[in-house]
Amino acid sequence: MKSFFSFLWLVLFATSAAAGDRYANIHTVGIVSVIGDVVTMSSSSLLTGASNDCFLYIDDWRLDDAIVDKIATLLSPRFTTKSVTLSRASLFNLRDSESGIRRYITTLPAENGVDAYIIVSKRYLSASQGINSVPVFGLTVLDRFLFGPGVFALYQVEVVDAKSGKQIGFALGHTGAGFPNFREVIKDVDKSFWSATASEFSAEQKQKLKSVVSEMTLNSLPYALYTADLIPEIPPAAPASSSP
Repeated sequence: MKSFFSFLWLVLFATSAAAGDRYANIHTVGIVSVIGDVVTMSSSSLLTGASNDCFLYIDDWRLDDAIVDKIATLLSPRFTTKSVTLSRASLFNLRDSESGIRRYITTLPAENGVDAYIIVSKRYLSASQGINSVPVFGLTVLDRFLFGPGVFALYQVEVVDAKSGKQIGFALGHTGAGFPNFREVIKDVDKSFWSATASEFSAEQKQKLKSVVSEMTLNSLPYALYTADLIPEIPPAAPASSSP
């Protein structure tokens, strides 16, 4: 799906990227992802509008670890990556506050020994931005009125200077290289990927959903990193493992 807001962001970002190598003084980075805790099952109807029907808790998928590993592999020719000490919960709670994230980053221990942090966090898409007039957040399976279920992986990638807390890079999770090809990370699926209650969502269904979410998220990461000017080109996509 496209939205005017996404297009505007891409134009502004492309303009700023032309200014030069913003990462000239960045050599060592710490990577953290805070999107892989829950999948929301939502639905929309003509009569009742949108609702969040249930939540699937997916910590056991280890999706955040897979995201960190994928980014580290993609960045390895250019940056050294290090494991870092920080609170994922704090970053999640501060996701909508740029100043809060900036303050938090500057309090992290110097022993982390990095020049910048790369943070992958959930993104909110409001009803006004074109997704069937339904707000969507993070990892969601939305049973759309008329169009059926779709899996959404909405996230953003921020690069934050470790000393100043200043944002030096940013990209929305997306697929498609370049302005005309921008697409949200969404996959149409059948009814077996959706349930109104978590207890009725079988282990087999959960495994199928895990495979789809992992593949679409991990395969979209190179586009976001490329847009943020972190990698020089987009490598060929490969299917993600079903066990991240």
